[in-house]
Amino acid sequence: MHSFKRTKELTVAAVLTALSFILNYLPFFKVPWGMQLDFVGAIWVLAFFAFGIRTSLFTALGTAILFVFFTPSGWIGAFIKFVVTFSMVLVFYGVQLLAKKKPNYFSKLIPFIIAFVLAIGLRIALATSIDLWLIPIFTGWPLSSITPLIPEIILLNFVLGAIDLIIAYVLAFYFKIAERFR
Repeated sequence: MHSFKRTKELTVAAVLTALSFILNYLPFFKVPWGMQLDFVGAIWVLAFFAFGIRTSLFTALGTAILFVFFTPSGWIGAFIKFVVTFSMVLVFYGVQLLAKKKPNYFSKLIPFIIAFVLAIGLRIALATSIDLWLIPIFTGWPLSSITPLIPEIILLNFVLGAIDLIIAYVLAFYFKIAERFR
């Protein structure tokens, strides 16, 4: 039975990785320095809510590996997407561990909102720091032309993080994917 559970976990992660990768090609907004608003992270968060941290990690790593080889942003896009998006999953996991609950704990609105605020805050801090470090390296733009973009970087990361978390929440708990597939 244990090997069946592991097989199911890897199969689910593989399917979610494929879905996440496909969603990367359906962006609804791109910015000049390479960031795009998409639904990739929503799948990673959904994987956590529905299947747990390991499946979410396997899905995120699988997607990041595909990004390295099959997207124009290559390893840098994969790195940034993984760090800023999976950090949100880790916040939810940390809150879950502190509360000594299962991921369905977040079906209640108050725990979700608390983790949401913490996750978005971490995402914005990480994304802003990484962008200020890497945009000059990979675009050749001087830092002085990037610092005016900080409000836009913050806003876009807030919006993308909120989209990822809210879509995952609705799919997992409103449409009950977390209950159906656990």
